[in-house]
Amino acid sequence: MSSPLLLLTAALTSLPAPAAQPGDPVPAPLPAESGTVPADPARRIRTGDAPEPLRNGLARFDRLEPAFDWSLAAGRPTGWDYQIQHLTFPSPVVSPFASNNTVHAEYHRPVRAAGDRLPAVIVLDILQGNALISGWVADTLARQGVAALAIRMAYYGERRPPEMRRRDIEVDPALLLDALVQTTADIGRAAAWLRSRTEIDPGRIGLCGTSLGAFVAAIAAGAYGTFPRVLLVMGGGDLADVIWNGSETARARARLEAAGWTQERLARAIAPVEPLAYAARVPRGSVAMVNGTRDDVVAPANARRLREALGPPAIQWYDAGHYTMAAFAPAILARAGRLFSEPEWGPIQEPSR
Repeated sequence: MSSPLLLLTAALTSLPAPAAQPGDPVPAPLPAESGTVPADPARRIRTGDAPEPLRNGLARFDRLEPAFDWSLAAGRPTGWDYQIQHLTFPSPVVSPFASNNTVHAEYHRPVRAAGDRLPAVIVLDILQGNALISGWVADTLARQGVAALAIRMAYYGERRPPEMRRRDIEVDPALLLDALVQTTADIGRAAAWLRSRTEIDPGRIGLCGTSLGAFVAAIAAGAYGTFPRVLLVMGGGDLADVIWNGSETARARARLEAAGWTQERLARAIAPVEPLAYAARVPRGSVAMVNGTRDDVVAPANARRLREALGPPAIQWYDAGHYTMAAFAPAILARAGRLFSEPEWGPIQEPSR
């Protein structure tokens, strides 16, 4: 494990871990469930009013949404007032790899009073993709009464074919494009599943992504235009620039250059998943951003580009780099909890700092 990742892991694991108090009754696991989300033509993305370059990107997500089956495993008690259940459903995109075509997610499900409906957040992970960050975000939200669905992105975790290495996505632009398109489509289906749940308030379903997950969340927020609250942690715009000039992807750049790639060619190849292209479709007032002033992975300039394209939304700056942002994890997680646990989700009013 790299030293930056060790720092991040240490910071996160220093946060209070879920633990039952002595004498607390052990709750019974929530029962396993299965069902079908019915077909809904309203879930289709409309592309007709989009300008030509954007229409080409949106066309990759513009698909009829048929009914789909899902399976939810029995709950795992956590010692807090929520349980974790493993959710699977078929991806709406069929890739050449069978393992990648099933979406896996961890549903952090709070206990609720009879009749109450919970807000929910779809949580997206970092490039490392080991679910440590997304798991802690989901835990934090669930402890504050927010249902959190931490989904595995395409080609990550259980979805990665055995012949594929985790970092292959960085050095294969076609694979990166396919992965981000598929994950964005999976987010649409995950939101449909949440809307079908009786414990969820369908008007309060949001997105939260960190690093690569923030880029995906920004794409999905614009592609669908229906998420009333979105938190982007260490996200930005101009994905090709981040890949080409960021410190974390230096080896990927070297391999791409050796294969004849330039930054301009890369930008053209992944244009359909450039967050800046979708920013105009994101509802104004729905986004909050968190970034580091010394980030050399997602540079402040990349964060500012996305912010300006989005409206601009409120942004919280920390005097930190991409990995030393871990020192501010408690404050960032607390902010996420406040943002998504509010009983009414109007435009975000937080000032920039």
